[in-house]
Amino acid sequence: MAIVFSHATARAYHRAPYRPTTPAAAPSCPQPLQCSAPDASSLQHARIKLMELGVPPGALDSIDLLVPSAKTRRDLAGVTSHVHTGIVETGSLLAIGPGIHVADIRLTALQAAQDLSFVELVEYYSEICGSYELPLDPDDSYRERPPLTSIVELQAYFDSMSSCCRGSRKARRALQYTRENMRSPLETALVMMLVLPRSKGGLGLRTLRTDHRIDVPPRAQHLTRRHHFYCDAYLPNPSIDFEYHGFKHDDECQATIDDERVNAMRVMGIKVLAVRRWAFFDSASFRRFSAAVRREAHLAATRFPPHFDQLQERLRQFVLRRYP
Repeated sequence: MAIVFSHATARAYHRAPYRPTTPAAAPSCPQPLQCSAPDASSLQHARIKLMELGVPPGALDSIDLLVPSAKTRRDLAGVTSHVHTGIVETGSLLAIGPGIHVADIRLTALQAAQDLSFVELVEYYSEICGSYELPLDPDDSYRERPPLTSIVELQAYFDSMSSCCRGSRKARRALQYTRENMRSPLETALVMMLVLPRSKGGLGLRTLRTDHRIDVPPRAQHLTRRHHFYCDAYLPNPSIDFEYHGFKHDDECQATIDDERVNAMRVMGIKVLAVRRWAFFDSASFRRFSAAVRREAHLAATRFPPHFDQLQERLRQFVLRRYP
């Protein structure tokens, strides 16, 4: 292996629109990292390969590489070499070209703990465990795709690499606040607002479940055309269904279906709290939604830190930072 892309460069690869669907994985068994020191020529060839896969040139102004020792570092412009002296687990590296490898999504997720903040890390894990990916070009919209990994898979990998990778403790903690199967960045934003610790501006609803199925019982079947519902986020005690309403919910037919859902859920003893896309963009509207959540979830004011409103506003601005 001549070159192994890692860290931010690997994150860019895993968002590249033309990346191969089933690249060959290495090593075949756990072993130390085996790669040579890169030179300017091989690095330029590898950079071109990433651009062919859809990584924009601007994302490659700074390159992250994995090397086995300090001796294999090279002083090349725009290159950061990360020394990995421990074992590389089976299948942790993906071949994307002759002599070119990249960290797989599990190793990339673990490395992310080294250069992302805790809140950024939860957001990133939610993305790779969800069915969307953020664009490399900030002017583009997010893309739908199947989840790249799962919480169970990441947890097992982090445990196996805890002794040889810096940041594993932070990664495992972030995973506790990650939820799966989100379908959009703002759905992730809603769940983060609900789940994250109060010291980070979240409401601390740790028992929240995402993409949770609820079957409609006979007593409510005459109120809805659905036989079951999937909750964007469900709090089991008390029973609350949190729904994010994006653009599609503005459609008149969909709005009727939403109304039927609320009526059926009420008969089933479940409260529905919906937040629309634009409520995220108005701080006063979002504070009112937050107040409704705290009231319905029976969260006492004494359980929140001082200046919680400022902490929550900071989190709201964080999740909206990509929107003009």
